Amino acid sequence: MGTTPKTVRYLRANKTNMVKLIRTKGFSPTVKRARFEKAYRARSYWLTWMESSGLHEALLMTAGGRTYLRIKNQTTGEEGMNHIPLAELEKFNLVEVKEI
Repeated sequence: MGTTPKTVRYLRANKTNMVKLIRTKGFSPTVKRARFEKAYRARSYWLTWMESSGLHEALLMTAGGRTYLRIKNQTTGEEGMNHIPLAELEKFNLVEVKEI
């Protein structure tokens, strides 16, 4: 009797994919000038870049089974957080699917 394998989706990001996602939100980071970091032992990612309006920081993270993108202007303190749907994550190749 065979069982159907279950699939699990993991958030995975790299610098290029995060830059592409953030550009769709109205910002213009460049791959060369942005700094990318991954949280230790977590599926959270940061991208920091400079624009004419100041220093920006984006955080891509999961919480409660949902994925969120927070973009903050470090100079003015303005920030916004948005839920990113799974279809958009798949479009930018930010999801890794594994069978368990």
